[in-house]
Amino acid sequence: MELNQKRWAVRVGSFLVSTYANGLPLDRHFRKNNGEVGELEFRPKPLGQPGKVKFLAYINHANMGTYRLALNEMPVDPDVMLTRRPGTTKYGLGLNAEQALTANVGAFLRLGWNDGKTESWEFTEIDRTGQAGLQWMGKPWRRPQDAVGVAGVINGLSSDHREYLAAGGHGFIVGDGHLNYATERTLETYYAWKAAKFTTLTLNYQFAANPAYNRDRGPVSILSMRFHFDF
Repeated sequence: MELNQKRWAVRVGSFLVSTYANGLPLDRHFRKNNGEVGELEFRPKPLGQPGKVKFLAYINHANMGTYRLALNEMPVDPDVMLTRRPGTTKYGLGLNAEQALTANVGAFLRLGWNDGKTESWEFTEIDRTGQAGLQWMGKPWRRPQDAVGVAGVINGLSSDHREYLAAGGHGFIVGDGHLNYATERTLETYYAWKAAKFTTLTLNYQFAANPAYNRDRGPVSILSMRFHFDF
């Protein structure tokens, strides 16, 4: 449900969750396992430039395992999947801010946090995150529909999650056993070229330090290209 006003909005929703971590099949036992989400949005206009600030809160109930219980039962090579219990809860908070600085420059900031006690379930293995970036439209160099952007991201894990991985545990993305923990840090930049009326070509570069939260890994450079066609 949504109540949308000129300067603010509030949204709430109740959703199905995955049967297993980050999986496609949805759990139909909705009365026991579900996801509840609430969002409050404000639309300020500092110095006459449009912006958005969104506050998010959620709680998931799912057949999840618990890192600390897995460590207590299996001090070496723990398996969080063996501790899964229906109706286990996971909750978190988020902040998203977007602000036009000029007619051609915009900025964003995102912060996220979850309790970090239960296994990662929807999305990826991140318990704390901070992101910030800028985007410039191409009008100053006579390419008004082009865009260039840069962003930085810092991701982290809860203490329970770190100890679980250090003991040899695995999630659906990250596994370890010799975790020399550090926050995962990524710098990303891109250029989106409006090649034709219905076609955009984007070149992207990412630099990742301490991938999978380990100082002994990386850094890694990632090059990619995206082709977008409207019809």
